[in-house]
Amino acid sequence: MQFLGIESLRNLGQEEQSVVRSFDVGHEKQIGVGFLFKQGMGTEFTDYVFPYYSICYVIKGYGKYTDHKGRTYELSPGCVFQRFPDCNHSSSIEVGNDWVECYLDFDRSSFEFFVTTGVISKEQPCIQGSPSTGIVTALFELMRDLKSYPQAELPDLLIRGATILRDMQQPDVKVDSSKSFIKLSSEYFSVHYQQRIDIQQYCQEHGKGYEWFRKTFKQTVGVSPRQYIVRRRMDVACQHLRYSTQSIKQIALVLGYSSASDFSSQFKSTLGQSPQQYRQGHIIKSNTI
Repeated sequence: MQFLGIESLRNLGQEEQSVVRSFDVGHEKQIGVGFLFKQGMGTEFTDYVFPYYSICYVIKGYGKYTDHKGRTYELSPGCVFQRFPDCNHSSSIEVGNDWVECYLDFDRSSFEFFVTTGVISKEQPCIQGSPSTGIVTALFELMRDLKSYPQAELPDLLIRGATILRDMQQPDVKVDSSKSFIKLSSEYFSVHYQQRIDIQQYCQEHGKGYEWFRKTFKQTVGVSPRQYIVRRRMDVACQHLRYSTQSIKQIALVLGYSSASDFSSQFKSTLGQSPQQYRQGHIIKSNTI
């Protein structure tokens, strides 16, 4: 699923416009992302208390938000407002207004952690900012990946969600959608380094031009996408060679190589020595310390 603009999301079913994933059997630790389309209805919530944390980003429309201390803020495109757990608040949308928002939800324990570490400031329940396609795109891509990623990879998406949460609270920092995509791609490559990733197909699936992506990735990261994946494999290979007793063939299979010879050939061309030489050199060095 590719991001083709907010208007294209209106054609999706309501259940397709949001997602919630749980990290535990009890469904107490969760992350959720979604988009809401509303016609101006006047009062939306009055002294309402959320059981979890939600940060909302106004894409379109105008309204008002009143926090738990009675302070009222004007809402317009680019504004961010937060619904804190156990804190009453009110919100309204101008009557007859076409309202669009996207939101990011976290469970109570994650919220408390983010407050403790300074990621969330309860002193800034509403933040005035300018419209950013980068934030909207990042939230859409997080929603898409939450729908498809296996359970074991959810922690990676939690980290991405925390990064987006931080960016949403820094309106003066302009989020470049191209840099956001490069960052998400490098994170994806770091996790899936053992797979045979077809870079051109990857670009097609995400609606990006191959030459643009290759050039922008190298300018941003310092190496090409293919070199980045190889470096990641070599980092992991070195860890296995240093700290495990696995054979060269076993390590090759773990890293996604079809044979030990293919792995050894790439390892030598990258590091200037064979995997066995690297392992022996590390053992000798360790024994002399």
